[in-house]
Amino acid sequence: MQVARMLEPKQRTFGNKLLEMLRATQLEAHYSKAEILQLYLNLVPYGGNVEGVKSAALLYFQQPPDYLSLAQTVTLAIIPNRPRGLVLGKNNAAVLQERNRWLRRFGAAGLFTQQDIADALLEPLEVQRHAAPTLAPHLARRLVRQFPGEAIIRSSVQRNKQSKAEDLTRNYVRRLYELGITQASVLVVNNRTRQVEAYVGSADFHGFSSQGQNDGIVAVRSPGSTLKPFLYALAMDRGLVTPKLVLPDVPTNFQGYRPENFDKHCNGEVTLERALAYSLNIPAVRVLNELGVPTFTDKLRQAGFQNVTRNRANLGLSSILGGCGASLEELTNLYVTLANDGRYRELQYRLPHPPAPSPPGKGVPNDSRQNTPPLPEGRGWGVGSRLFLLPQPSLLPISWRSLRAPICRWVQPVASACQKLPGKPALATAAATPGALATTSSTPWACGWATSAATAAPPLLGPKLPHPCCSMYSMI
Repeated sequence: MQVARMLEPKQRTFGNKLLEMLRATQLEAHYSKAEILQLYLNLVPYGGNVEGVKSAALLYFQQPPDYLSLAQTVTLAIIPNRPRGLVLGKNNAAVLQERNRWLRRFGAAGLFTQQDIADALLEPLEVQRHAAPTLAPHLARRLVRQFPGEAIIRSSVQRNKQSKAEDLTRNYVRRLYELGITQASVLVVNNRTRQVEAYVGSADFHGFSSQGQNDGIVAVRSPGSTLKPFLYALAMDRGLVTPKLVLPDVPTNFQGYRPENFDKHCNGEVTLERALAYSLNIPAVRVLNELGVPTFTDKLRQAGFQNVTRNRANLGLSSILGGCGASLEELTNLYVTLANDGRYRELQYRLPHPPAPSPPGKGVPNDSRQNTPPLPEGRGWGVGSRLFLLPQPSLLPISWRSLRAPICRWVQPVASACQKLPGKPALATAAATPGALATTSSTPWACGWATSAATAAPPLLGPKLPHPCCSMYSMI
C-alpha cells in the first residue's frame, strides 16, 4: 500500500484508497517481495525533497548505505515514520532520543550483540544536510543531452581521479586569480582504452561571473604550437624530413607571410629535433610550406577537428602556429593517437556494454569506430615519437652524470620561454615517474595554454598524475 501511494501520490479519499489497494494488488502480482522492497527504499521520504535511503545516506552522512554504522542505519530507518518531526540537522536531539529507544528495543530482542548496541548508543549524532555530489557536471549535462531516452547512463569517469582533478584545477585557478586566470579545463584519457577518466569543464561550475557553466573541453580555442609534433611526424611519414635534417632558422618571407620566433631571434641552421624541442616557428612554417597546407589539414580532418574541417579552405601557413581553431577534446585525442602509433579512435565517455549475441549467420555487428580513417601508422609516427625523447635543457644540471640524476625526457612542442607569453601553449611534465614522459601507452601527456594573463601560468599538474597511463590535456 505504501509503495502504491508513493508511486502515485493523491489526496486521501475513499476512492483513492481503493485505487491504492488495486495498485498494491497489481504490484504483488507482477513483482517479487525483494523488488517491492527495493521500490520502497528508493521512494521512502526523509523530509523536504529527500527521497530514498541512498539519497539520505549521501546527503546526511556523505557515504553510501553499505558503509553506514549500526547507529546511522537505525537513524535512517526511524525517520520515515515521522519525516516532518524527525528532521536531521534541525531536530537532532529528538532523533537521537528516538534512535536510542529503538536501539535498546533491538538489544532486548537479541537482534544485535550487547557490545554492538553499547557502541551504537555511545555514537554521537551531529549531522546536517550537505550539498548533493556534483562531480563532472559538464559531462553529466553532455551525456543527458546525448542519450535523452536512457534512465541510467554509466560514464567511464572514475570518482577518485575526477575529484582529484577538480581539486587540483580549483586550487590552481585560485593561485593564479591575480594574473587574470579565472577558469581552467582538464581532460584525462586512458591511452589504452580511450576512456575518459576525468572531465573538468571549468574550475567552478557555479561561478557565474567567470562563466563556469561553459564547457571549456568542447570550446574552440587557438591550439598554439601543439600541432608541431604532428606536422613533423606527417612530414617524416612522407619522407620529406628526418630528425637530423638541418633547417634554416632565418627571416623568411613565405609569399607575404613572415613568421617570427617567440623570442624575436633566429638561430641560423638547426636540426629538426632542435626546432621541435625549442618550438621554433620559422622551421615549422617552412616544413608546412613544403608539405602543403591541404595535406596537413586533411589529416586533422580525419582526426575529427571540426573547426578545421569547416574552415580548411581558408587556412594557411599560420595554422601551424595556432591560426586554426581546435577544442581541448580534439587535441587530447590527437595526442592519445600519437601514443598509440597513429591509430585513431573516438574517445569513450561511457563504460563499454557487453556485446549482444548476434543472430545465427549474421556475424558480429560492425563498430563504426573501427571504420574511422586512421592517422598514418608508418615510420613517421614512430620517428615522431622518438623526437619527443629529448632532454629539457633547463632541467638538466651541468654535472648531472656526477650527481647521478635521472635523464629528464619529455615532450616539448613549445619552448620554455614560450610559457611566458599569454595565449601560448605551455607543456607540463607528467608521468608515473616524476620527470619522465614518453609516447607510449603507459605514459600520460599534459599540456595547457594560458588565455588571459600577462604571464602564462606554470604547468597545471606536476609530475604526479592520478593514473600512470592517461593522456591529460589541460586548458587554462
